[in-house]
Order: sequence, then structure tokens, then C-alpha cells
Amino acid sequence: MLFDSPQESYKVVILLKKQDLNEHSILSNYIEPLIKLDSSLSKKDFLVLEADYVDNKAPSKTVLLPCLARIEEYVLQSKATHLLIAAPEYFKKITNKTNLTTLTGSPIEASYSKFKGIQCFNIPSHRSVFFDDKNVGKIDLALTGLSK
Repeated sequence: MLFDSPQESYKVVILLKKQDLNEHSILSNYIEPLIKLDSSLSKKDFLVLEADYVDNKAPSKTVLLPCLARIEEYVLQSKATHLLIAAPEYFKKITNKTNLTTLTGSPIEASYSKFKGIQCFNIPSHRSVFFDDKNVGKIDLALTGLSK
């Protein structure tokens, strides 16, 4: 998903689950707040990709590797320096970190071999706010961390 004409590179790639791919929600919860925090960003700096799942019941090792392979090319071609990841299983696989609670707002360098050098940020899904209003603060924390 693009918010401007296609670019040669993007500063931020956002990985979201399929059910979170709503243009208005993405703009209002992630992109517009980031632009307010960092005036050097604009809508053209963002690329949104679906964090796909082959089979939700299969172990994450089995599921994520083929899915990561599908988005790998897009991330690499984007030349992005930052990944904003609202899919915990992807964040864990890309960063090799398991305790996500303490990592919100902190840049974590990707350990996934193809994404080395990319700074990753764990962020709750905007939809999770309906179930836990504390996630508003976690979203703000992640966006603030990315904007620095």
C-alpha cells in the first residue's frame, strides 16, 4: 500500500496483519503521527506490506519463513532503514527477540540475515486499543522511538 506515487526508496516499511490494512486507520494511527513527530517525513516515505500467514495453526517456524521470503524482495527494494512491525510473530523472527514488552519504543537491529542493518520497532496494532487502552501509550512510545 502506497500513500503517494511509487518511489525509488522509502524510509519506513510498515508490516501489518491483513485485518489491519485499512488506509484511514494506517494514516491516522501511524503515518500522520510520525509526520508530526518528524517533519522530514511525508506520506511518500512509507510503504505498507501485509504480514502474511500461510496457515495460522502451524508452528511459527513453518509459517513465517515462506511468508518472510515473499516480503523480503519488497523490503530490500524499498531501501528502507526502518521497519515498523505490528505483527509480533514477525518482529520476533526478524529481530530474534522474544520479550516484546520491554522493547516497545527501542530500535532493535534486524538479525534476520536479509534485513541486517534495518532498525526494527515493535508496535501494537491500532485495533488492539479496543481491547487494551494501554496500547495507545505503547503506540505513541514506538512512534516516538522511530522519530528520533
